[in-house]
Amino acid sequence: MTIEADTIEEALEQACARLQVSRDQITYRVLSEPNKGLLGGLIGRRQAVVEVALAEHPVEKAVHFLTELVAKLGIKAQVHVHPPQDGEQPVVLELVGEELGPLIGRRGQTIEALQILTHTVANRGTTKPVRFQLDADGYRKRRQERLVGITEKAVAEALATKRPVELAPMPAHERKVVHLVAQNHAGIVTYSIGTEPERRVVIDWNRQS
Repeated sequence: MTIEADTIEEALEQACARLQVSRDQITYRVLSEPNKGLLGGLIGRRQAVVEVALAEHPVEKAVHFLTELVAKLGIKAQVHVHPPQDGEQPVVLELVGEELGPLIGRRGQTIEALQILTHTVANRGTTKPVRFQLDADGYRKRRQERLVGITEKAVAEALATKRPVELAPMPAHERKVVHLVAQNHAGIVTYSIGTEPERRVVIDWNRQS
């Protein structure tokens, strides 16, 4: 909508009132700056003219961004949105289609990079950022199951050899899974070494147990 008012601020307030939204839910473009004119406004007085539109929600922006991105890459995929069950969980954006391997990448490096990029693009200009988790072809579930298996095997090796077992580099959220799984075993301690992106978990037997 286009709003005319004495000032830009008044025009924006009127727009928010008409649309029944808050200021952070709109975008605007100033079409004409106000001018008080001469002789108390008798000559050359001009009101502010502002074009106002509803801003896209971060989830909508994320879906549009991913849809356009996969299309440009020549990959046929749809973006399914899974809202969080509570306020602390992320919004899951699941890419569903065929031949999605290139979007996942080796050890999930590509999908992790896409997740960061999506978060940045979708939350640009918003005062209430939304957390996103990007998934493709059920990768997250498969990866979690694989992490559990890797951890259980490393725990068994550490207990059998009484020597530390160093795992491959992982992002922070995957290291957290490894720590949690390993802590379920008595006589085991875990810690992380190295710097990002080469930081990794070490599973060791507890010499004090």
